[in-house]
Amino acid sequence: MQNHEFLGHTADVILQVEATDKKALFQEALLGMSELLSTETKGEKIQETITCQSPDETFLLLDFLNQVLTLSHIHRVVFRKVAFSEFEPTKLSATISGVRADHFEKDVKAATYHGAEISKEGENFCVRIIFDI
Repeated sequence: MQNHEFLGHTADVILQVEATDKKALFQEALLGMSELLSTETKGEKIQETITCQSPDETFLLLDFLNQVLTLSHIHRVVFRKVAFSEFEPTKLSATISGVRADHFEKDVKAATYHGAEISKEGENFCVRIIFDI
């Protein structure tokens, strides 16, 4: 099962993500972040290659999202897909794919580290991510 939902928060947005495996959790978190940026998907298709190395898997997820967010702002692209060429608990390499956007619907500044922790609930992996808006 893979899904995500947005939860209310006073100044930020909380994204709760659930997926059957960790790669799918990263993909679903990317999709959730992309929905915050824009629901428009009409534009030139763009691909970028990224690598991340972090002290643990939760930091890896947040570092991944923040690196994608930085590229989104630099190139004005909403990235929605990821293909991992390397995926380990503390490092990854991937190709991200998306489309150029005319504008972003929300000014997402960062995926914060506050309170984030990947956990296993039943058969699924879960995480709550607070986005600074």
